[in-house]
This record gives sequence, structure tokens and C-alpha cells, in this order.
Amino acid sequence: MLSTVVSIHALTLHVGFALLLAAMIVGNARARWLIALAAGVLGVHAFYWPLAGHNSWVVIGWAGLILLGGTVLGLATLTRNGTARFSAEDNAMRASLLSGVSAAAARHFIDRGYWISGEPGEALTREGHETAHLVYLFSGDATVTVSGRNVATCHAGDLIGEASALTGELATATVVLATPARFWCAEAGPLRAYITANEEVRSAIGRNFSHALHLKLLKTTRALAVATATATETAQA
Repeated sequence: MLSTVVSIHALTLHVGFALLLAAMIVGNARARWLIALAAGVLGVHAFYWPLAGHNSWVVIGWAGLILLGGTVLGLATLTRNGTARFSAEDNAMRASLLSGVSAAAARHFIDRGYWISGEPGEALTREGHETAHLVYLFSGDATVTVSGRNVATCHAGDLIGEASALTGELATATVVLATPARFWCAEAGPLRAYITANEEVRSAIGRNFSHALHLKLLKTTRALAVATATATETAQA
């Protein structure tokens, strides 16, 4: 009976530390540093205030392994952040869409799409159709129409198709370039899967998307109100 209890005790100890190690590997940068710090504290505690039997050395061994792994992964992240390079276009996108995201994660996200140049008349989204791409407008203007009526204009720094691209819903407006433009775009389907799988990017983009969508809805609502008032005045005249 005693040997069974000891075996269960040893098993749960190993499983517990193995889960901590797994959490550190799959977690984000902050979680890794916290887990590594916790392992260091547990290791010091076990060294100065040993547990009964050999379990103290088991704790110290596991704590050392987790601390080492956390340090290596943390330094690797710092190295990737330090070596990430960005163009002027990339930096503009980081400032608006990816604020709060580490340099390495931002570089990885931007690489999911590509920068291209567009000409006037090129459609970025079409009302009632599936949104194929998420677009970030670096330069130029685009006209937004709903049911054939001009309701807004997109300018440099605006996102186009963010709501429908990330939900898979049909586009609620047609967006057409009004001037020569430079923009980043990424395929909506793969981008949705990527954002879902990356917590750091998902939380930042969700926050920034909400802010951008709120501003866009305000502009669209004001434009519709002005257009409706103008149409009413014209009809009355």
C-alpha cells in the first residue's frame, strides 16, 4: 500500500512538472518567463528546504530543466525581435494594425501577405460577394459604395474588408481604388486560421480591428446621414 502511494506521488510530481514544461513551450513570451521564474523559485526552495526522500532532487532536476528551457526560448525570442527588419510600409502597418505585437510576431504576420501596387478602378471588395483578401491601404484613396451610392472614402492607414474577411461573411460594400495606391493584402481564409492559432497576434488584432471598425462605422453613418439629408432637400426643392 505504501509503495503504491509513493508511486502515485512520484507519478503526479513528474506529470505536474511535465505539464509546466509543455505550457512553457506552447505559451507566449510572458508566460514562458513566468513559468521559468516559478521553476527557479521551486528549485531553490527544494534545495534549501528539501522534501522527504529523493523527491527534492527530482524537483531540482525538473526546475533546472524548465528554467533552462525558458531561458533558451526567451533568448531566442529576443534574438528574433532584434533581427526583425521592417520597411517604411511595414512600420506604418505595425503602428496601426499590429500595435502591441512583438517585432518577431509582427514580421511573421506581415509575411503572410504581400505588398502590391494598384491602379484606379481596381475593386478590392464587391458588395454581396465573398471577401477574398484583407487589405491595409498604405497610400492612395478608395471609394466605398453601398447599393451604388457613395458612402465613404478610404485613405492611407485604413483597413478594407476586415469585418467580412475574418468572419467569412459576404462583403457589405464595394470598395474601388480612386487613385494609384500601394497596399498590403492577405488571403482571408489562411489569415483567419493563422490569427486563430496565434494568441499574441489575435488579441492585438482583435483590439485594433474593433477600433478601426468603430471609426469606419462612424464615418459611414455620418456620410449616409449627409447623403440622405441632401437627397431629401433635393426632392423637396
